[in-house]
Amino acid sequence: PALNFLPTLQGEGLPVGPSVDWLNLCCTLFRQPALPKPALLPFFHGYSLLEDAALTLHVGRTWRLAISPAARVYHDTHPAPYKNRTYAREKMEVINRWFVMRHLLDRNDLGWDLRQFAYQGLMLLLSLRAPGGLRRFPAALAGKIAGWATVLLHGHQWRGYNRTPRL
Repeated sequence: PALNFLPTLQGEGLPVGPSVDWLNLCCTLFRQPALPKPALLPFFHGYSLLEDAALTLHVGRTWRLAISPAARVYHDTHPAPYKNRTYAREKMEVINRWFVMRHLLDRNDLGWDLRQFAYQGLMLLLSLRAPGGLRRFPAALAGKIAGWATVLLHGHQWRGYNRTPRL
């Protein structure tokens, strides 16, 4: 639920690849008429996970989203203080994935919530394998717990959230 994967390289040599549900914004071109106003939902603010999924899910409702298997993009990401705040990032990930799953993908029953909870737990365990993972684990766990608390206590406020920004 609300997981994004990079496009496959299968179909290389074709001018346009298969249709997709959403795209990463770091390597995406849009026709201006396809973009809603505002382009990003006000739910997302500052550095935010899944704002690209929210935008492209909206655009994909009326426009075809496709990948170019021959294209190559180098995403030169730079270290930044906001990317190193483990607690805040983990909390944001839980909240934003839940929001996209529930309010943009309409996956809004207990079964999807349990899948999301299992996914977050698995990612937390896998983070232990990363360099410095054990050192960051307490902050990551606290962030996940805070994210789920926010979703459980305040998620009802987002019901009926405007899923389709005005064109």
